[in-house]
Amino acid sequence: MAKAGDAVNAEGLTVTAGPLKPGDATLGKTLCSPVAYQNGRKEPVDFNGGFDWKLQDPNGTILMTGFMGSNTLLQAGQIAPGGRASGDVCFNAQQGTPPGQYIVLYDPSFRFTSDRIAWLNQR
Repeated sequence: MAKAGDAVNAEGLTVTAGPLKPGDATLGKTLCSPVAYQNGRKEPVDFNGGFDWKLQDPNGTILMTGFMGSNTLLQAGQIAPGGRASGDVCFNAQQGTPPGQYIVLYDPSFRFTSDRIAWLNQR
C-alpha cells in the first residue's frame, strides 16, 4: 500500500492518487482524490474514471465513484505511449462519514490480474 500522493508503477503505467479532500457538496457530501497516469508502456492504455476507482471507508464499506464533486472529474479514454491523463475521482460520502483511515483503490475493470493498488488516507 502507498501513502496518498505516492506514485506507483504498475507494469510501466505510473499511477498517482493524491490525498482525499472534500468535493462539491451541492447535491450531497463528496470526497475526491486527484489522480494521474503516465503511460510508460509501448502500447496505449485504457482508463475509466467511473469504474476503475473505489473508496473504502473506516467502517469497511467500499464506495463506487459518483458523478458529482468536481469540475475536473476523470473521464474515460486511452493514453498513448508516453502520454498522461489526470482528473479527480469523487465518491458520495455516506451520512455521518467517520474520521479514520480511508483507502483509495485503483482496480481497473479490464486488467487480467487480481492485483489492486491502494493509497492510505487519514481523515
